[in-house]
Amino acid sequence: MNANAPVIFLACVGMLIAPAITEAANPPGPSSLDAMEETFERGLAANDAPGGSLAVVSDERMLRSQGFGEADGSGTPVTAGTPFLLGSTTKSFTALAVMQLVERGEVELDAPVRDYVPEFELAGDFADRITVRQVLQHTSGVPPNSEGGPILKLAADGTPLEAIAELRGKELVSEPGEEMEYVNANYVLAGLVVERASGLPYAEYVERNIFEPLEMDDTFADPEVARADGLAAGHRYI
Repeated sequence: MNANAPVIFLACVGMLIAPAITEAANPPGPSSLDAMEETFERGLAANDAPGGSLAVVSDERMLRSQGFGEADGSGTPVTAGTPFLLGSTTKSFTALAVMQLVERGEVELDAPVRDYVPEFELAGDFADRITVRQVLQHTSGVPPNSEGGPILKLAADGTPLEAIAELRGKELVSEPGEEMEYVNANYVLAGLVVERASGLPYAEYVERNIFEPLEMDDTFADPEVARADGLAAGHRYI
């Protein structure tokens, strides 16, 4: 994995359950917490998931945290603190990073993406017509990439620039701003906008400007640091 790849994030908890409890209501008792654990374990088994971790939070208090199953192929047990791949939830952090830069006047939402990432190329002049806003909203018209395809693989194991190079010569599937279609390449571009506008590697920007202010001490943007902390192997159906 590339440490600056803008589609990779790592978080310390596999699943968060936050019961909808009003201020007047009581937090769940031991029997309810046991039932949550049983439901979680059944869900893992039903989906052939090798492991996961559960956290139950109420009124800003951790009521229970527990790891289940294995973190990797060597039998390492999952603990409540095992880091997991966060997957596409990363996009929320990337969008937040872009909007921070917008508020600071370092990014213009309606400016062409190529103002920040001139390496971005499509067929003809299509790339010149796509704005930062359209990339964030998945309305760029960039053709979708299949899960596990070159863009996703290169963003994880190569570099973001190698990933967007896969778009060269491609035509839009819709006019920019007209239709919404979820495309991973949009957020590879958004991550590059963060790097170019801030002058920082993506991981460093997010750590400084999101993780540190929120005291997210066990969340990582650098895969190597996460591996050193016991990162669980990621799994998905293809």
